Amino acid sequence: MPRQTPISNPFYVLLILVGAVFVVTTFADALMAFRASRAGAVVRDADEHGHASAETAPAGESPRHPLWQLLSKHGNAIILSEVALIIAFAVAAMATDSFWQRRRNKGHSVSAEGAIGP
Repeated sequence: MPRQTPISNPFYVLLILVGAVFVVTTFADALMAFRASRAGAVVRDADEHGHASAETAPAGESPRHPLWQLLSKHGNAIILSEVALIIAFAVAAMATDSFWQRRRNKGHSVSAEGAIGP
């Protein structure tokens, strides 16, 4: 008898993926903040109008990585969006869990002898 793979709730898969991305993003943001605090301050070059730019690196260092630039500009929005997705997928997974459980059990019924059959 071929073994059928159980139907899992797709929202759990999405929840795990978004959670993993959230962990990576949060650690990258924390590392960026730690490195900036260790350096004493973010190096800023002021233009003729007095506006600061954090895009440049100190002398002797390579330019900032694109991930650091992205997180410095949009880090809070990215993290909050990931938290919102985690909440939405968690609620969706819990709300549809009984549906996926019924669908998984629909193909199997218990006979009078107690054996599980198709």
